[in-house]
Amino acid sequence: MSERMRLQVTIHLSETEDETRRCLLETGKTPVGLAVDCGLSAVGMVAAHCVHLTDEDIALLKTETCTAVHCPASNLHLSCGVAPVTNMVRAGCRVALGTDGAASAATLDMFETMRLTAMLQKGLTRDPGCITAYDVLRMATVWGAQAIGLQDCGRLVPGAKADIVAVRASGPHMTPLNDPVACLVYCARPSDVDLVMIDGKMVLERGRLTIIDENEVVKEAAARARRLMHPS
Repeated sequence: MSERMRLQVTIHLSETEDETRRCLLETGKTPVGLAVDCGLSAVGMVAAHCVHLTDEDIALLKTETCTAVHCPASNLHLSCGVAPVTNMVRAGCRVALGTDGAASAATLDMFETMRLTAMLQKGLTRDPGCITAYDVLRMATVWGAQAIGLQDCGRLVPGAKADIVAVRASGPHMTPLNDPVACLVYCARPSDVDLVMIDGKMVLERGRLTIIDENEVVKEAAARARRLMHPS
């Protein structure tokens, strides 16, 4: 169906040790190896998590049609482990960033996701230079856009869509601003976002949403959550 409709596949792969163990036991292959054998890399595969990878798995993911999506907050929240992002990037794999959803990460904060990505890899490898702030920003922007087939997004260049996020850098936690990229990755918070433009349309200005009533959305979400928890 994916081949017929010319659509890539998004799938969770090698998220837990148990998943990998059972896949090996039942098929003789790792989850990544099985997915590739099933043809998912041929049609285009976005593989979420990729926590428990072998060197062979990493080699299989090194293709323009595959993207590994690192979800550090979810992986920590669910005690899945830490993905070998440094090894994947050094091997030439494309790695993007995700949250896996608020239910499994307790947040959709992409600034936290960037910071966790950098900090975890430094702790995992015991090498403070294993990954740079520029590497992490690329994962959150350019590689994330490419992962879902958007070639005209993720960069501020002529001809690209006017997708822009402006971040205030005036707070004490962003001072001194010696390296703007490092400040974005290690210091910035969602509350620092001043402006968001999507394809030229302003959706957030001066920190306030322009297309929906944020207070009404919060009230409705709270009410729906209460009904889900207490349906009677």
